[in-house]
Amino acid sequence: ACSDGFTRANIGISVEESLVRFAPLVQEARSLGIKVRGYLSTVIACPFDGPTRPKRVAALAERLLDLGCHEISLGDTIGVGTPGTVAPMLDAVLHEIPAGRLAVHFHDTYGQGLANLTGSFFSSYPASGSFNRSGVNVAAGARTPLAAVSAAVLLIVILSFVAPWARWLPLAVIGG
Repeated sequence: ACSDGFTRANIGISVEESLVRFAPLVQEARSLGIKVRGYLSTVIACPFDGPTRPKRVAALAERLLDLGCHEISLGDTIGVGTPGTVAPMLDAVLHEIPAGRLAVHFHDTYGQGLANLTGSFFSSYPASGSFNRSGVNVAAGARTPLAAVSAAVLLIVILSFVAPWARWLPLAVIGG
């Protein structure tokens, strides 16, 4: 997590201590040829510590990359992100980490998951995504043409109104 409060509540140690414990695991996995995706939760806000500073997210993402993670996933764990809070976080992270090494996960807790996904794509964010009731995921890959993203988002919106059950079906957007 990006916050000590969440990390302590979740695993009983600080963020720094968790990184120290994580380092040998990443090294061992890499020595065995296993790719490791590093996850950062509470990238927008923490239920214990409040808002998360975008520069903190960027610094921790860079640390995970330096530890040897091949990809970093940025999670809006409690689903409070909005395009206005996601954009500065992504801007900060994208100054440190190439877009092709990032993934994001947005929860739709307050109905902002699609808006955050759309905003991510308009920010020239990575290319494949899925939407389901519990969250929106964008995984690293080639950049998606805006038209393909717009069509996918429109399809998701139409399906969610026409067939509410469709929110549970993953929709993958593969870019070229």
